Order: sequence, then C-alpha cells, then structure tokens
Amino acid sequence: MMAKFQVSFMGLAILLILAVTLVTVAYQLISVADNANVTPIVKLLELQLSSYYRPSFHGFLCFPSPSGGTDFYDYWPDDDGKVLTAFSVIRNYTLAYEAFNFLYGLRAYGYMMPDRVVQTMLNSFNGYYGNNIIAAGGCPLSLGTELFGFNYVASLISINGVGGCAYTIRLTNESVVFNFSGKAVVIINVNDGYFLVKPVNGNLLTLTLKPPAPVAYIYSSNLSLVSELVASGLFRGVAAGVASFTNTAPFTNNPSIFVIGNVTMVRLNSSGLTITANGGVKVYAVGVGPSVVDYGTQPYIMLGLLLNKYPSNAEVGSPASFGYIALGSALLGLETHNETVLSFARGFVNFWLPIVEEEVKSGVFYPRSVSTFLVAALLLEPGNETIRQLALSYVESPVTLSAVEGGATGYGLTAWLISLLDSMGYSLGNLLGEYYRAQVHALGVFKSTPSPPLPIDYAIPYKAGEDLFGWLEAGLPYNDTGVVLPLINIIFNDVLAPGSNPPPFYAFFNYANTEGVPAILEAVAVWQVRMLNETGLTINRWRYLNVTKLSVAENASEVIVNVEGYLMPPSGIITHLELYVPFNSLNVTVMVNNSGVKPYLNQSMYMPTQYYLTFTPQVPSGWFFNKTTHMLYIQYIPEPTAVFNHSAVDIKVILKPSRVSTVIIATSQAAKPPSAINWVAVVALVTVLIIIIVIAITRFRRGI
Repeated sequence: MMAKFQVSFMGLAILLILAVTLVTVAYQLISVADNANVTPIVKLLELQLSSYYRPSFHGFLCFPSPSGGTDFYDYWPDDDGKVLTAFSVIRNYTLAYEAFNFLYGLRAYGYMMPDRVVQTMLNSFNGYYGNNIIAAGGCPLSLGTELFGFNYVASLISINGVGGCAYTIRLTNESVVFNFSGKAVVIINVNDGYFLVKPVNGNLLTLTLKPPAPVAYIYSSNLSLVSELVASGLFRGVAAGVASFTNTAPFTNNPSIFVIGNVTMVRLNSSGLTITANGGVKVYAVGVGPSVVDYGTQPYIMLGLLLNKYPSNAEVGSPASFGYIALGSALLGLETHNETVLSFARGFVNFWLPIVEEEVKSGVFYPRSVSTFLVAALLLEPGNETIRQLALSYVESPVTLSAVEGGATGYGLTAWLISLLDSMGYSLGNLLGEYYRAQVHALGVFKSTPSPPLPIDYAIPYKAGEDLFGWLEAGLPYNDTGVVLPLINIIFNDVLAPGSNPPPFYAFFNYANTEGVPAILEAVAVWQVRMLNETGLTINRWRYLNVTKLSVAENASEVIVNVEGYLMPPSGIITHLELYVPFNSLNVTVMVNNSGVKPYLNQSMYMPTQYYLTFTPQVPSGWFFNKTTHMLYIQYIPEPTAVFNHSAVDIKVILKPSRVSTVIIATSQAAKPPSAINWVAVVALVTVLIIIIVIAITRFRRGI
C-alpha cells in the first residue's frame, strides 16, 4: 500500500508541476496583453488625454490652455466620442465612462447632439464683456448673455435707437454688416453667430439675409414642415421657424440659418431671404456648412430649437463626426456588456440611420463620420440586412472614394468598413485594394520631414492616427510598407515630441486637442499590440528615422530585429530607436550598418532630444537596456555627411534570451477593442488545468 501511495504521490507532483506551468503560460497571455498598453509613449498619451478631463463640467476640454487655439473652453460632443473610442480601445474604462456620461446627458432632440458647448462666457465686443451698453454709429446695441459659444462672439443685439444707421460686427474671419432702417433690418455676410433682433418701433419686423441660400424650409408651431421654397418662392401664413442653407458639398462657406419667431411671410429670391415677423426673431447662423447642417439633420435641429432643447451654452448644429459617438458607445458597450451603454448606442444608431440614408442618397456626407457610424452599426447589428445594404451601397459608390480623396480623410476608416463587409461574405477585395492605392497616393503628397517648427497643419495628426487605426482594423500587418510604416513615420517623427516627459511637457504637443490626441493614442496602441502579438516584442517609438522596412525573425537561440530606413533632416540630429522587450536574461547585440554599437553604462547617456551641427555630442552612439521597464534604448549619432545625404541606415538588434518564449496573442476582432485579451486561449488553458487537477485528485484517492 505504501509503495502504491508513493507512486501516486509522484504522479500527483508531476501533474501539479504541469498545472503550474500551464497557469504561468495563461498568466503570460494576460500580462503581455496588458503590457501592450503600458509602453512609455502610450502611457504618456493616455496621461495627456486624461488631463483634459474637467470634473466640474463632466467633460474633456478641447484644448487645455488658452494658447491652444480658438477652441479653448469648448466641449465638442463628436470629440467626446473620439475620446470615448480611444479609452475603450486601451481599456481605460474609468475615463471611457466619464466620456460616455457626458454624451448620455447631452441631447438637444432625440439623439441629436449640439455642435459644441462651452464652459464659460468669453464674449468680447470691442473690449466690452457681458451686458455693457455699446453706442456705435448712432445705434445703441446691447451685448447680452442669452447664448454663447459661436466662436465667442455670440451676441444679443437689440435695435433700440434711431433708424437709418449701419453697424459692422466681426465674427470669426468675416465681417457681418447690419443695416437698420426703421422696422427693416438687413444682415449681410452672416457666418457664425446668434442674434436677437427686435423692431425699432411697434411689433412688425422685416429681416433680410444676404446672400441667400437656394432652399428655405418653413415650420409650424406644431413641429411640422408647412412649406419648402427652392431657388425662389413666397410663403404667407403663420409659421414658427425658417431653416435655410446651402447643401452642395461639405465645408462650404455659405452658412446655415435658423430663424425662430412669429413668422408671417417668407420670400426667397436673388435679392436674399426676407422674413416678416411680429415682434423680435432669433437668428442662429452656423457657418461650418453641411457637415453640421444638411437635409437629414436640419429638421431635428429646428425641432430642438422650437422645443428649447438646446442647452443655453450650446452652439446650434449637429456634430460633424457624429459617427464617433456611435463607434465609441458601441465599443464600450460590447466590451463591458453594459446594457445602458448598449441601449444608448443602438438608440443613437436607429435615430441617425435615416439621416445617414438621406446623406448617402444625396451624395453629400462627411466620409470619416459616415464610415465610423456604419462600422458601429454593423458591430451592434451584424445581421441587420438594412444596415448591410446601406453600408454596401455607400462603399461601392464612387462618390464615397471621391469624398475621401477630396478631404484626404477617411481612407483607413472606410477600409475598416469594407473589410467588415468582406468578412460577412461580400467580395470586396478589389475595392479594398482601390482604397489602399488611393491612400498610398495621398501619403506621397505629405511625407514625414521633421524640421522644427514641424511643418504640418492641425489636420495631419488626426488624419494619420485615424487612417492607421482603420487600416490596422482592416487587417494590415504592423510592417506593411505601403501604408502602415509611412503613417507611423508621420506619427513618430512629426507629431510626437522629441523628449516625451510628464505634463506639462506632453508627448504630443503639435495641435494637441481632443480630436488629435485620441486618434494618435488609439493608433499607436493598436500598432504596438499588433506587433507584440505577431513577434513577442514591440517598438515604443523611433525618432528622426524614416523607416521603410521592419522585420522580426526568430530561430532556436535568438530573436533578430531589423529596422531599415534613412536618416532625416535637419542636419546633425541624433537618431533614436526604443524597443519594449518582455524577455528575461537578455544578451543584447546592436549593430548599425554592420558595425557594432557598445552599451552605455547608464540610461542617462541616452538623450531623447535633438542635436544640430553647432553642438558636439558628449557621448558616442550606444544603447542601454532597462531591466525594470524592459525598454531597450538605442541612440545613433551619424556623421554630418551622412545626414546631409539622407543616407540609408540599417539597425540590427540581436536578442539572446536564456529561453526564447515568444507569446502570440490573437489580434483584435472587429466586435471588440483591438487590445482585448485572448480569453479563448485563457479559458482553454484553465479547462485543461481543471482536468489535470481532477485526474490528479482521482489518482491520489485511488492510491490511498
């Protein structure tokens, strides 16, 4: 009996050792997935975006300081959707829910959000603020505080003085001219603003808006459309509001106009849009164009105004990138299985679906918004045939590619939508190739050429980030040479700061706002986890190096990372490459252009800054591996002549761990954020573990 027990005990010990090994592997699967979101650059980007949150207002500031631009103090619902998407992708659910809660309580009518809201009154008018009485041109004007947010010149104007005078007010980049003559008022070149216009004497007011838009929609007090004037026409009767706008292409300079009041007559002709009303009228001018107001959204905007649903600090209009509200809500709801979030996401999609159908039918839409909206709709309702057919007609229409190329935005996001449809059985490989070639051509127009000050405009960060995010979700590998590497070159070389330090020295300082930072954060995080999944290591970033080829190879004893590219201007800059290597007991060899590079004694010799020829570096080229952070820092100081000639550079890193154990994690599926853990593998391993324990216990008892 004793011998039998000893045999059983030895078998049990072996099985337990095997079980512990499997548990360790399962843990590695989880920890590696988590580590994909803790590379230094992703942590800094996450910290930067988190710092924009203002608990007092329950939202994310577009810019963190007045020097950031004219959007200071603004909270954009569509940007909040982008923040929600980014935090959902990197699984920071605490801040993802803060972003969601801001949207959940901000509805002007149904699921129609305002264009933007502001935290505080920043009105100024010739140096005056608030309710100061201003006398100008013989017309006393009162600047009030009823509404604000229109580029901070939201004005309350009352005509209290004599007639026959004129006044010019500056709104954004255009001048708006008011001509007052008794009971008649003419507003010329109105672009952005809110005005309350009252008659000088009596109750009757005649208001003329110039230049006119080709269409005017007239609404009754019971929220129904009573008349539509096209090009020219006359309406007489009783109405509560008039909407008028140009709907030819996104981002036209012609404003969208909403007039609310006791309307008795509307005339539209080549002279302008003339409205007669009893008493004063409220005039809302939205200057962005059909991306904010179009045939689909204007009825809901008008209904929101008539019902007083817009917050007092909101700009009239709809979010330009409304698709991100749907996408962020869908990702958060699907990942956390929160029924409140999923209900909101489905309600938002159902509300906007007929609007998107109208936009696609008319051929006037904002592609990055419609593409993200349809991705969200398919993630939520993959079997919905109506959504499938709408998405199919949208991606197959040549108008869509033309719109993408016209705005140089939405390539990757539309590619993601195409790949989703392709996975559902629609053969769209050729179409995906067409978008790929179009993206390659677009990237040829802008190439990564860092030279302080960085020669990019505000749109480049979000375009590069959104395109990279979309293409990775569409299935491109981390080292794709036509699209992925050129986009990550732009991000690493042109967008991210040379020395990424904690706030206030952020990782992303060039046009950093709630539009650009989320796009860069999610793109870099997904790119890094894609590389980690496929190779077992990833790159934190590179700097002043235009990478054209990237590969990782593994044999029985070593892992070889090969980075090829060419040096970049300005002359004399040090080239940096930073790898995150989750291996233990490393022996490292670094070679640049087939010449060995010696290790540094400490990390302080690595200087993530820029040098010009006027400075003499105090250290040679070298590298340092931080065993605590698993970061490998490589610094290459080229000869001046090499930089002048944009010489080619080949960096080879040979890693010799004590045991090569590259762990591969399944890449993201469309129905969950890209960084999700491979729970299938974990469950399988746990199941095996349970079986082993059961067998061990059974044998142990039999042995006794």
